[in-house]
Amino acid sequence: MAEAFFYRPSRHPRDLLRRARRRLSVLVKGVVAVALIALATTLAIVAVPRILGYSALVVRGSSMGDAAPLGSVVIGRSVSPADVGVGDVILIRAEANGQALPPVLHRVVSLEHLDGELVVGTKGDANASADPERYRLDRETISPLFVVPFVGYLVGFAATPAGWVLFSAIPGSVICALWIRSIWAPRPRRASVGERVAARG
Repeated sequence: MAEAFFYRPSRHPRDLLRRARRRLSVLVKGVVAVALIALATTLAIVAVPRILGYSALVVRGSSMGDAAPLGSVVIGRSVSPADVGVGDVILIRAEANGQALPPVLHRVVSLEHLDGELVVGTKGDANASADPERYRLDRETISPLFVVPFVGYLVGFAATPAGWVLFSAIPGSVICALWIRSIWAPRPRRASVGERVAARG
């Protein structure tokens, strides 16, 4: 039985180039869309709570375990010392030699009133022992409302030069290029009435 062979003419190089350009355009637009969505999500999680009077904190340590994992963002509210109780998670702002230390998010394990001020003992949920120092709460502090996992990594990366390039410079450049192209690109010529009649005939 004879086998049938079908001849498929090779595509013209211009057609291949046109298809490659379309695919590249789709890829670039997809990357820009992902970057813009990531940027918008980051801004929404960090900025919107502050506009509403809350705080957004990036967790940079693992001492709180699953309660506030490393790389998460904590959305918190301000609480007065009188409203702090044992078991609450609060933000500790300590000083050493007159210098502010990085803030720490730990759980209150003890309370004591000394000279009219509240003194708390704290501990990280993942730590084996309580913090060696106790802290005086003489002002409002932050207590978490909810935790958004992993977004802190995105916030931290966005603050780096590489993150600025990925989330701001590249999408901005591509959007400007597409806008300029839409202005200067030649528009397809509309067929005249005579050409349309001739095509029908």
